Amino acid sequence: FLLARRSLPADAPTERASRFDCAGALLLALTLSAYALAMTLGRGRFGPQNLAWLLAAAVGVSAFLRVEARGAAPLVRIDMLRDPALGGPLIAAALVATVMMGTLVVGPFHLSRALGLDAMGAGLAMSMGPAISMLAGVPAGRLADRFGADRVSLAGLAAMLAGAALLAALPASLGIAGYLAPLAALTVGYALFQAANNTLVMAGQPADRRGLVSGLLNLARNLGLVTGAAALG
Repeated sequence: FLLARRSLPADAPTERASRFDCAGALLLALTLSAYALAMTLGRGRFGPQNLAWLLAAAVGVSAFLRVEARGAAPLVRIDMLRDPALGGPLIAAALVATVMMGTLVVGPFHLSRALGLDAMGAGLAMSMGPAISMLAGVPAGRLADRFGADRVSLAGLAAMLAGAALLAALPASLGIAGYLAPLAALTVGYALFQAANNTLVMAGQPADRRGLVSGLLNLARNLGLVTGAAALG
């Protein structure tokens, strides 16, 4: 916060920025809360309570879209979501995050029960994913700039598909190598996809929408993470 306050240039105040969509923000918060409860209550079993929260989330989405369509200064402009150049990448980000969260949920059980690792060994094995993601981020961005975001995005999805297939198909007799090799392919693919997908979404946005679009990307990823954890659980 201090670095941003000191280093970033201040935006010129605008009429739209002077107002805040309180109704839209409240509806969005309630809708997301209802969806999170629908995905997490029941300890892995989907029952009437989960269905009720899911219906509440659906009603919340409908009310949010109606409020945003009529608002003078909406939190999210509905016409933006109709744009395939934005809507497609947002859906892809959510689906990819769902897959990644699935691997994170199943990983500890596979490492401890199938491979017999203790808690520390399982944690060290799983830490390879974040380490690869950290190291692959900058090269992935450069590849997206050099070869085009579309190509790199497809390459990332192909690597993720190969990693997920190997993770499911390789026998436990291969030991830790049979887990780490597919995880490496999956994580590299995720890094490639993230860099390219973010470039696709952000490159065509005007300056006054980039903060909003960045927030929508994070929202899509978080929805995918919640859905992946709940579905695999």
